[in-house]
Amino acid sequence: MFLTGKVRSGFSLTELMLALLLTLIIGTGLMVTFKSIRSTTSDSIRANDITTSLKSLSNQLRYDFSNAGRGFTDLSLYNIQYQFMNDFINEPNVGKNFHGITDHTREADGNSAITLQWFDYEINRGAESITPTFVFSFANPAVTNPLDAGSLHSNNVNALNGVQEGDIFLVYSIAPMLTSNTSQYLRDEASKPAPWNNPALGPSTTVGNNAVLVQVNAVGAITPPATSSLQNERAVTFGAVAGTIFSNNFPGGGLTRGMDPAVTLTNASALTDASLAISSNGAVTSPQFLARKLGNSNNFHRVTYYVETAASGRKTLMRQHNNDDPEVIAINIDNFQISLGFDVDPAIAPANVLLADQNGSVNANISEPDSYWIEDSSAYPNGLDDYHVFVGRHAVAAKVSFTQSSLTDSWTGGPSQPVQRSFEQQFRINSFLPMPYM
Repeated sequence: MFLTGKVRSGFSLTELMLALLLTLIIGTGLMVTFKSIRSTTSDSIRANDITTSLKSLSNQLRYDFSNAGRGFTDLSLYNIQYQFMNDFINEPNVGKNFHGITDHTREADGNSAITLQWFDYEINRGAESITPTFVFSFANPAVTNPLDAGSLHSNNVNALNGVQEGDIFLVYSIAPMLTSNTSQYLRDEASKPAPWNNPALGPSTTVGNNAVLVQVNAVGAITPPATSSLQNERAVTFGAVAGTIFSNNFPGGGLTRGMDPAVTLTNASALTDASLAISSNGAVTSPQFLARKLGNSNNFHRVTYYVETAASGRKTLMRQHNNDDPEVIAINIDNFQISLGFDVDPAIAPANVLLADQNGSVNANISEPDSYWIEDSSAYPNGLDDYHVFVGRHAVAAKVSFTQSSLTDSWTGGPSQPVQRSFEQQFRINSFLPMPYM
């Protein structure tokens, strides 16, 4: 005997609808989970990209600030005159001196801009140095602007052999340096003026000391000089060649012995043992002119940081090296600010700075730790020309700050918005205090 009845061949409509509903609920949950994971991953990538970008920028800023002034900061008592060639940088320069930081401004959009400059100078390489210093004599002592020619004197024939067309030299008198090593520069003599302001380094009607930057356009043969106890000399001429950066004509005036423009410059007496007055350790101790080789055009670096704003309003931090094409440093930034810290109260005009006013500390006034920080040239009380001098001589630190945002928005369950990171760091500026604080 067999029982018969209806046989089920599938799901009922109710069961099917329930299954579809469960699938939809599970699928939606998975989609939300995956979207959240993807969003979190994307946000992490954006944040990591910004962090990496800021780390690279920090390294670049540290490198540039730590090099600013390299090659001449140990000669901090000198007022270095220069003139760029127009096809390098067309910069108006009437009596402007050369410093490691040469411009610090706030642009119309409220962002900072700053220019740093230095040489790849090796200060301690002994006889094998590729940036040696020579005794210098003038081809025509009566004419030093333009400074057309002279001779380099040395016992180191290899160093003279290394002099070539395109080399950049800093020519200066050793006399102020010798003066600065006397008792008048003892630290406890608080009333003494800073070296560049000391009338003892020249007539009382003038201040400071002259030095000039020139570039070689031709070199002569190495010869034994007729009157010098030094074994070799090599004639050089200065002027323009292909790729020249520095002119040999100075808007602020040329070299003067004793810094008095009315006094005709003369070479020291014939380069003999007596006139050179070489000490037992080989140092030149009588008033002579020296020529420090700083390298060539490839060894000079002038870097400007500034913000470029696109038509869309997006701001990009740029870095321009010499007259090369600018490079992008950071994208989508805002409120780029640079403050400079000084070892001297900004209320003191540069020409009035005393030895006692300088101590190498930014926060010299403990009760007002920010009193020695300046945001831009407009905040300086003594005018733009003085600010250029003040920055070049006394800036010892820089504070850099800005914010950077991701290019795309993130979604974290609320309104979408860019990922933002703030940057604020302080950097030491490569600087030396005037003698005897070095």
